[in-house]
Amino acid sequence: MISLPSRFLGIDIPPENPFANDKLGYGQYAIVLREMIDMYRNSGCVLAVNGKWGTGKTTFMKMWQAALPPVKYSAVYFNAWETDYFSDPLTAILGELGEISQNSETFKSVCVAIGKFAAAAGGAALKGIIRKTTGIDSDVVGDAIDSVKSSMQSSLDDYKEQKQSLSEFKKKLSEYVADQGDKTVVFIIDELDRCNPHYAVRVLEIVKHLFDVPNICFVLAIDKSQLECSIKGFYGSGEIDAANYLRRFIDIEFSLPKPDIKQFTSLLFEHYNYAEYFSGLQDCQKASSSAENLQTFASDLFEGFDIDLRTFDKIFAHTRLALMQLGNSNILVDLVLLLCFLRITNPIVFEALQKHRYTMQELIDEIENLFPRSLLDESLDFDYKFNVHHTMYVIGPMLSMYDNINGYHADGVFKNASESEELPVHCSVMDKSKLRDAIIWFHRMGSRTISLDYAIEKVALLQHFS
Repeated sequence: MISLPSRFLGIDIPPENPFANDKLGYGQYAIVLREMIDMYRNSGCVLAVNGKWGTGKTTFMKMWQAALPPVKYSAVYFNAWETDYFSDPLTAILGELGEISQNSETFKSVCVAIGKFAAAAGGAALKGIIRKTTGIDSDVVGDAIDSVKSSMQSSLDDYKEQKQSLSEFKKKLSEYVADQGDKTVVFIIDELDRCNPHYAVRVLEIVKHLFDVPNICFVLAIDKSQLECSIKGFYGSGEIDAANYLRRFIDIEFSLPKPDIKQFTSLLFEHYNYAEYFSGLQDCQKASSSAENLQTFASDLFEGFDIDLRTFDKIFAHTRLALMQLGNSNILVDLVLLLCFLRITNPIVFEALQKHRYTMQELIDEIENLFPRSLLDESLDFDYKFNVHHTMYVIGPMLSMYDNINGYHADGVFKNASESEELPVHCSVMDKSKLRDAIIWFHRMGSRTISLDYAIEKVALLQHFS
């Protein structure tokens, strides 16, 4: 039995050419972001790279970080979601910042300064991280933090003391950054929108109010809409203007354009070793199922339904697994992809297919309601022309297989389908004559003995692997 990856395991990022394996076409934006950083370095800034969940932001950020010339930038990558178990993100952010120069004496002074400012509850944790990231076990650091733990009880609300300690911290932080020479510190914060609301908002507050100093630029890789939901969750109100609230913390916003879907489809095709499957197909199957057809149909589904990359990855992985179960069965590979798509994105429809709950007319109505018109209606004028003809030649066979009860068409709706007669169903979006042609084509392939139940039990992974 062959071994397959369960999900996309990421792209190799070679240090000498970080964008060498850029399959999403994001490399062209690397210079734009770097120019933004250079433009605002003297004042410091918070730059948001906005993109929907699952659009490849993390991969792009890691490539971009690796591509920043180390002679000009000290780059830090911080996955906020991996640290949101901390009671306060200040500890984690400070620990990452210390990685820039672990032996710097000025970093010790930064830690002392923040120790005077930190809340008493965070003192012990902060002391531990200072020792971990700097190797310093100085009594002066410990004394500074421990003294706060007792004094803060009575003076936490003293505005002047807070203001003075914040000013001291920023001064020491600026000195630490200046010790890096003429470099700009680029602090990348990823996965913030996945954190619990309290942690996410605290990160924003800390970045904006504590680390707002020259030559430190924060880059937030976020799904803005999700982060706005976190803000509403933090304040416990859906009425708060989260978009306006978020603008207080972000100086510049860059929206990551839509990735190159065809390239990503090709990447997944290679990653899950579809070529091995197609090489084992018999000649009669290859005539109707080709690698090129599968990739085209997959791209059309992605574009039409606007699926995020992570869900698309799951569909591709699941389809490959289902094809392992089907082996050399005479079935359209594109149809297997469609069934896997339905199982993952619309399990209610998939279960109804599995249990034969629809009448034929109800199934056609469901398809026309579920699918975007761009995949069903050739008469519409689109800037990007979807392959409606291809879609018909996947949906038609699916309807025919659903109509095939226990391997026989004797009682099926399409038992007498012919070029001279209309199908005995109503279509409000699809061209019924084209749908009829697709069903007749499928009948002529000699696939009448295959029922949809057979394919579904494979897609549902209900049988042993061969």
